[in-house]
Amino acid sequence: MKEQQVEKSKQMAELANLEKEKLDRQMELEERRLALEARRLAKEERVDESRLLAEEERILNIDLDTCKPSLRVFYKAQQDKILAKYSAPSS
Repeated sequence: MKEQQVEKSKQMAELANLEKEKLDRQMELEERRLALEARRLAKEERVDESRLLAEEERILNIDLDTCKPSLRVFYKAQQDKILAKYSAPSS
């Protein structure tokens, strides 16, 4: 009877150890997944920022004197907004 209890205790300890290892692996995988997601989001943010800068540069390069009069007011306002964004003091 005593041997059965000892054997059962060993099995329970082994089961608990396996369960802990499983949880540790799951935690490690989740940490890796989160790190990959953070890198993906950072890259996506850099791409978006690059696109925005390219679009702002395109707008700033528009010659308002040769632009269609119907678009001149729009592009002037856009240029002013862009210039104000970069000339404002950083906080």
